[in-house]
Amino acid sequence: MRTSHKSLALIIGSLLCSAGAAHADITHASSSGYGLAADVSLLVANLEVLPQGHATGTAPGPYSQSESTLNASFTTAGLANISAGVLSGEAYSDVDGLAGTRTATGMGRVTDLGTDLVLGTILDLNAGVIESEASVSGDYGSLLATGSSILTDVDLSVLGAEVLVDANAAPNTVLFDALGIRIVLNEQIVGGNGIDDRTMEVNAIRISFDNVAAGLGLLNGDIRIAHSYAEMGAVVPAPASFMLLASGGLLASRRRR
Repeated sequence: MRTSHKSLALIIGSLLCSAGAAHADITHASSSGYGLAADVSLLVANLEVLPQGHATGTAPGPYSQSESTLNASFTTAGLANISAGVLSGEAYSDVDGLAGTRTATGMGRVTDLGTDLVLGTILDLNAGVIESEASVSGDYGSLLATGSSILTDVDLSVLGAEVLVDANAAPNTVLFDALGIRIVLNEQIVGGNGIDDRTMEVNAIRISFDNVAAGLGLLNGDIRIAHSYAEMGAVVPAPASFMLLASGGLLASRRRR
């Protein structure tokens, strides 16, 4: 029985897919981490803090990066005061463009943090050490994302009331959510399908303000403390031997016809 041109192409395509999956390569990755970023506003006052201690790396090509900002202080009179002893980030990966299990990791850390908004009437936060880690590891077909946060010696008050903070909060713990103020501990955001791509973002503490009544104005914005991020992806290259088979098979089919 003669195999049609179309049938032969479908058979070869199937073989390419099945063979390629066994030789998938982790082709790209990136990761980053920083101690703090903020953007808050009240009336005409605004405080924007770009990511501090921001380390970032991109693969292929293994990398190991670290950055730090020491004795940082950011102030906008009547709106916010933020200070820290050390704000730091790390990013590293062993992705080299070849097949096999690989890892990409980002870390963010802040020490001796002090934060108050609107003279402490909205929020007053002090902490010894806050850190997070985001990682993606594995091979094509089984990319796993993991994340973690640590919060040490944290004292927090919201709207003048003390709020207890769990040093080992479970992922996406909503600590406070009222009157336009939302505080999430160990925020973890996972993306990708886990087969050929996966991402993980972690914020040890994320504080958001949505039209919060503060004096004669409305407070808006976002603060991210100890942020980390990682992503990794893979592709399935068509093996050269099967490409030769495909071209030879199609050519032979044409000659028979």
